[in-house]
Amino acid sequence: MNLNSYSFFLFFFIIFILYYTVCKRRQQELLLISSIFFILCYSPFCFVLLLFVTVSAYGASCLIVKKASYGKKYAIISTVLFLGILAVFKYLMFGVNMWNRMMTALTGSENVVTPALQIMLPVGISFYIFQNIGYVWDVYKKRAPAEKSFAKYLLFISYFPKFTVGPIERAEGFMPQMQQETREFSYANAVAGLRIVMIGLFKKVAVADVLAPVVNNVFDNPAEYTGLSLMIATILYTFQIYCDFSGYADLAIGYSKMLGINLMQNFHSPYFSKSISGFWRRWHISLSSWFRDFVYIPLGGNRVGKMRHMFNTMVTFVLSGIWHGASLNFWVWGGVHGILLCIENGLNKGRERHKKGLRRSGFAEAAKWGLTFVCISVVWVFFRANSLRGAVYIISHYFSQWQFNLSYVKASIVSMGFTELTCVVVLVSLGILVVIDWLQCKRSISDVLGVQKPYIRWGIYFFFVFYILFCKMYMAQSQQFIYFQF
Repeated sequence: MNLNSYSFFLFFFIIFILYYTVCKRRQQELLLISSIFFILCYSPFCFVLLLFVTVSAYGASCLIVKKASYGKKYAIISTVLFLGILAVFKYLMFGVNMWNRMMTALTGSENVVTPALQIMLPVGISFYIFQNIGYVWDVYKKRAPAEKSFAKYLLFISYFPKFTVGPIERAEGFMPQMQQETREFSYANAVAGLRIVMIGLFKKVAVADVLAPVVNNVFDNPAEYTGLSLMIATILYTFQIYCDFSGYADLAIGYSKMLGINLMQNFHSPYFSKSISGFWRRWHISLSSWFRDFVYIPLGGNRVGKMRHMFNTMVTFVLSGIWHGASLNFWVWGGVHGILLCIENGLNKGRERHKKGLRRSGFAEAAKWGLTFVCISVVWVFFRANSLRGAVYIISHYFSQWQFNLSYVKASIVSMGFTELTCVVVLVSLGILVVIDWLQCKRSISDVLGVQKPYIRWGIYFFFVFYILFCKMYMAQSQQFIYFQF
């Protein structure tokens, strides 16, 4: 069940009613049963695997508390176990394919080829593996107490709104909320949650799903398009992946808010960043903070020499790319971001010695934002392209076959699959998105709507509802959430 599907709406509506009525004194039990049912809808195997990992992490945390002198050993063993499980599902098939290619090249015969494997990636595995690893180390470092109740810990890991695509919650933020046995219905929480859900649906349906067919046309057949089409597709994918991923996060946060549970913010208007480091403080915040706390800082962070700092940065971002999947594209994507950050850090240190007392100009700030946005958009090509060769082709052909006339521009847009109506919807949706993100730079859109006069607020509600329904029925092709594959 996708969080934007009609079946999930019905599922959540039933839970919401039961949560505040019949099961008011058994709310946590209801959430746990609902989460298990939600996972079983995908596959019983997914739940069995989740249960094994969760029991292992829970057992490791208990051992760490009981035998503190061996705590680090238990944390390391459980981490190796969890990463090994993740590697089997993400990299075994990749490793077999690479082995087959190497052996075929060396022997010239396909008789020695190992049978190809077809391994389906269990839904949510990358997210709950990291959540379990983070919990074990948080307990070892005494950043969070070990949870005594296995049921509460299982709910922490399996909680259905965040299960498939995160955010990757930390125990110190989520577990204290589980100490509250009963939550009363809150009109303020319900309204705030619905507003966040509305924005999430807008991002997913009216932006990401509308852009997906056009973006797919170009990225799946880049050689058939000229430079302008490749540039437009690159920019559109930049918005597609943001709205697809942050749209899911908004849905998870909004549904949870309606249940009186707060999830961490996973995005904070990342495309308004004026630096690569600023972008990563605003993009996929739960994953970025996880790598910061469990990889970057343990390596020494920035409290080391210049070369070691560069090494720490590169290792962190290459591992981030590896986490995304067994593909050279992801590794290059992570590596390029690491290189950009190293360059940025070097330039910033040089500027600090010369710009003390200087005032920042508006033009300089706009230039920094523009350069950051261009760099991020181009690097996204490695993430989306079907192969590394395809990514290089797209980037290297941005300026190919250009013609400086209106007919060329129109032909390029039409060739991508745009119609006049699609162009209008895309421009309107992106315009609304920019306004929403600009407003959310300082305060949440829910708070912004809350202070408006009733007729303005309800007018906005009706517009969004009808606009989302229109895009759902006539413009958007329902797409799986992009991060389901991770």
